Amino acid sequence: MSFSQHQTRDGVILPHVLNKAPKGTKAHVICLGYLQADAGWFKRGGNTSLMSNPKGPPEPERRDLIMYSVLIEHPTEGLILWETGCGKDYPEVWGAPLNDM
Repeated sequence: MSFSQHQTRDGVILPHVLNKAPKGTKAHVICLGYLQADAGWFKRGGNTSLMSNPKGPPEPERRDLIMYSVLIEHPTEGLILWETGCGKDYPEVWGAPLNDM
């Protein structure tokens, strides 16, 4: 049995293998701004048409998308920035059709 198989034996991850933040670790959530997109991208039936209303809703619903990052203060590794934002030049980098949502 390999080391990893032994660690996850019976579908249980043993306590010494769990990822735990060391004592003194802090996390700060930073709001980077918002994007907007049609609700139909995120929920089933959003902005769809019906037989009784084939053109769909008169004012399509839009959703705000929160862009955020997390600054982690690690006691031994220092500051770690976890960031998945789109970047300031996302319309050019992403291109059509993504920048036209």
